[in-house]
Amino acid sequence: MASRTKSAESAKSSFEIKVTRAHEFNNGDVAFDMEINGVTVYGATMISGKKGNFVSFPSRKGSDGKYYSHCYAKLSDDDVKNIDKQLDDLL
Repeated sequence: MASRTKSAESAKSSFEIKVTRAHEFNNGDVAFDMEINGVTVYGATMISGKKGNFVSFPSRKGSDGKYYSHCYAKLSDDDVKNIDKQLDDLL
């Protein structure tokens, strides 16, 4: 991901991540559940974007029409690659 700063690219994960369930949709997006340091996150989505894959956390639409995440973890590129590999293994 070229738009990230050098320090963000070199940041290593401090998370222990385990994908526990996954479902692939017709458009190629994948919904999944994962444990991050023992806390289960239900309904995350791996999105294939123009700049590469990224994880979208579950969210709800507010009264102002904007979407707000229920939870969030700042994932490094290594974390996203790890999740992507686990998803490939599950699917």
